[in-house]
Amino acid sequence: MQYDLPALSAAVLFLGAVLGLVFGSALGCLVRRMGRHESWLRGRSHCDACGHTLAPKDLVPVFSYVALHGRCRYCGAPIGAEAPVSEGVLGAVFAAVVWRFGLTLDTLEAFVLCCCLFCISLSDLETREIPDRFPVIAGISRAGFLLLEGAGWPGLWQSLRNGIILGGTVLLISLIMDQILKKESMGGGDIKLLFVLGLYFSLPECLLLLILACVSGLLLVPAVHRHGEVRIPFGPALSAAAVLTMLFGQQAVTWYLGLL
Repeated sequence: MQYDLPALSAAVLFLGAVLGLVFGSALGCLVRRMGRHESWLRGRSHCDACGHTLAPKDLVPVFSYVALHGRCRYCGAPIGAEAPVSEGVLGAVFAAVVWRFGLTLDTLEAFVLCCCLFCISLSDLETREIPDRFPVIAGISRAGFLLLEGAGWPGLWQSLRNGIILGGTVLLISLIMDQILKKESMGGGDIKLLFVLGLYFSLPECLLLLILACVSGLLLVPAVHRHGEVRIPFGPALSAAAVLTMLFGQQAVTWYLGLL
């Protein structure tokens, strides 16, 4: 993204980051309520320790946490840092998307995908499950934006083909590993997510995504074992790989093919 005035570029990036913070706060609340089987349409946000209803000044993303020194305004109970950290991550991702694509339809499509990946990551970290609704939303969004961009049926078919190849290949490898290890090697939610991610990328980018996901997954292993967990939540690794591929995948593939 480049504009004639540096101040304008900075303002657009700032607005993108703020939008990401707001969506991070709202979607984080949605995922937490879903994990607790609470209604995400009704009810006010409240302190988990004392149950006091939170005022608007308590819900400003990141800044409320910092201003309150990580404690509840009403009972003084400590507040986990997961919420402000996740909000900050989505804010940074939104700013990076605006920097990469500018004020275009691609940016809006990327925002929808990033929001779905954000919810998938939080849910997988908290419940070790990936709700089907988020990959479905991402898949429908991809089809809709392809039609808006004028790709037509050929574009839809190519996107579907890439999704089938990526998801099907990993499914086949997973089934083979299941037989070798005599246990489930990859969850069904991860396979579905891979199929949906394949809709968004070319085949070389899909290969790059798999490599990045494996590296990200390995980085999660020490943290998971430190908490005594056995199953590694692969959703966050896939999500991080998808964001990196979206931002830098085309340039990386072009550079690599140029070496050949």
